[in-house]
Amino acid sequence: TFGLGRSANTIQLALRGHLFMANMIVNQLFVQNLAGSAIDSSSGATYSTSLPLWGVNMVSRTSPQVFLNNVTLVVAQSDYLALLSAALRGVRWQNGSVTTRPLMAGIQIFTPSVLVPAA
Repeated sequence: TFGLGRSANTIQLALRGHLFMANMIVNQLFVQNLAGSAIDSSSGATYSTSLPLWGVNMVSRTSPQVFLNNVTLVVAQSDYLALLSAALRGVRWQNGSVTTRPLMAGIQIFTPSVLVPAA
């Protein structure tokens, strides 16, 4: 388990820096409103989320710098439902609702694992 301390910019990445996380649980994510952020500067959305991983300060949010493999993010129910909805849409995962579209636009690659019902 790795905690980001519920703070923004906990991890600083350089211009050509990358962060690779695998086989872990990441919790204590920072939650921020999308309104006025670099993710959604124009729509005035009031959706708060932790999914842009605000805890990681990336120099460039236009090219991938954070790579997650087999990582569980402990997120709020609203973020979970947005991701579940995207996973259920399959190849059209970015075609979400008006509310979550800015959030999905910030994700470049989304490959959910096959859903396995809990025993």
